[in-house]
Amino acid sequence: MGSSFTEDELVELLLNAGGMLVIYMSPHIDHHFLHRVLNNTRYSYDRKLLDWEFLLQLLGKIFPIEPHKIESILSVVEQLPSEKIAYALFPSMTSLSSDQLLNHPDNNVKVAVAACHTELTRIGAPERLYHDGIMKKVFELIVSSLKDLPDRSSPLYEQRIRILEVLATSRSCVIMQDQDLDYLIIEMIQDFFNSIREDDPEHVFRSMEMIMCDVLEEEDYVSIELLLPLLATMKKNDELVAPAALTLAETVITKCLASIKPCLVEAAKANKISLDDYNEVVVSLCQESGSDHDVVVTDSDDEA
Repeated sequence: MGSSFTEDELVELLLNAGGMLVIYMSPHIDHHFLHRVLNNTRYSYDRKLLDWEFLLQLLGKIFPIEPHKIESILSVVEQLPSEKIAYALFPSMTSLSSDQLLNHPDNNVKVAVAACHTELTRIGAPERLYHDGIMKKVFELIVSSLKDLPDRSSPLYEQRIRILEVLATSRSCVIMQDQDLDYLIIEMIQDFFNSIREDDPEHVFRSMEMIMCDVLEEEDYVSIELLLPLLATMKKNDELVAPAALTLAETVITKCLASIKPCLVEAAKANKISLDDYNEVVVSLCQESGSDHDVVVTDSDDEA
């Protein structure tokens, strides 16, 4: 990604941003929490950031930094950062993983926090930055932040696109698989098919494609449940499926053929729906795999 900052400049920027984020949260946290966050930050400048009184004085001079401003700082941090930068990330990581921010009622803040966590996940990939319970909440927030992706009039549209692109390029969804969060992956894929449109920018289509291909190719054996959103999109004469969604599904299936083909027939035989209901791509794959003409596919909406 690249950065024009020196390591020391980036450390100072991260420490100040983390400190300001703690102040932003200060109405919701006690002093013990603050001291725990800051005293666990081993690198600081003149140790001033470890001083609560100094932070209060700073608050009178500098306006508290909000989560959406933290994202732009995190975006310049490279993957696998130095130990010095990793420690400087600690205040932001701790504050952003608090229940107050993960469950914030304001949608603008929620999307901003999701964007920050997407960057943090990129920075830490392929390792996870938090324990399982927090990682689950983080990924739930990230997936929920993409549900309104079709709303281009939203002031949060560009931020949601950025979340999608970072998820794709960092392969963060592989961490979701490692944490057995398949239900979230399936929900996200369903949201992709529901939201993609012909006039979406090319990079939106490619990001969705990359995420789904990474998920399918990472699996040793693709589960039936993981295939259902793709198969449901491939029904013939389904006027509710946008042409772009059909193109996306066909592209993913074609690119991930080696991973999908061995279990496609098994997925098709799970729920007693005729192969005649599906388009030629599914028909061809099933026939090449030696299936009968009576196959089974379920619409993922029917399972809800």
